[in-house]
Amino acid sequence: MEILNYFPEKKLSELFDFLGFVSIYEDRERTKNYFKMMEAARKKFAGAVVVEAGAGFGEFTEKAVKMGAKKAYAVEINKYMHGVLAKKFAGSKHVKVVKKDITEFVPPGFHADVLIHDLFGPLMYDESLFALGELKFDVATVMPNGARVVMALLDSKKFTDEVVTPDVLGELRGALVADLFEPYTGRYPYEVCSWSSSEGIKHSDISLAGKKGDLLVFCLEIYHDQKFVCSARESTNWPIVWTPRAGDRFRLRFKRDGIYCNPVFEWIE
Repeated sequence: MEILNYFPEKKLSELFDFLGFVSIYEDRERTKNYFKMMEAARKKFAGAVVVEAGAGFGEFTEKAVKMGAKKAYAVEINKYMHGVLAKKFAGSKHVKVVKKDITEFVPPGFHADVLIHDLFGPLMYDESLFALGELKFDVATVMPNGARVVMALLDSKKFTDEVVTPDVLGELRGALVADLFEPYTGRYPYEVCSWSSSEGIKHSDISLAGKKGDLLVFCLEIYHDQKFVCSARESTNWPIVWTPRAGDRFRLRFKRDGIYCNPVFEWIE
């Protein structure tokens, strides 16, 4: 989906974000696995105060109420999405829809029993995951509470074709390209970075010296209490990310830009 006519930049950005929610919720595999995660922790929702950060269509808010939450706050900053949420939960005594950045929201008592979110980008930290480290209230349980970016080193000859030729691939050195090839479903033996709600983001130092392969592929994996929830392998919400090899060591970091983070990728050896 794409908006083709002219709008001022701010409004256009908000509309693009709004359409992004539509594509997220087309990924039923992701939603199904999130629901399984919630069901496994059903006792935590009974009588609980629940916050959904970046609520989108509010499916997790709705699920939390069905599981017994006494109050759920659907927090969403996008004004178009907020409008949809307000209509969806109009008249609900259990749900309050809040138009705010999650970092500016405070529930009564400065406490929530459960905060549920999907603030992950394709490279984990390249959307709004940082916001969970800037909350102005205490949370007993963050769901999900862990993630990592894993990587595999492959032979590009197995993937290049008449369109994405070796020459085309060579011109993409230093670029992280989403969905360049069909999703890779094999092993991802390297951990590039990880995140937990208790410790934040950690980066790994990976050396590819002496390793065969000229094509890197990255995949997001999401966990809760160290149990696998879902990943970009089976969930279309997050693309598999590719880049040609241009050295033996690289650095992946993230730079804050408003309510998002941009990935900064460079070869250092």
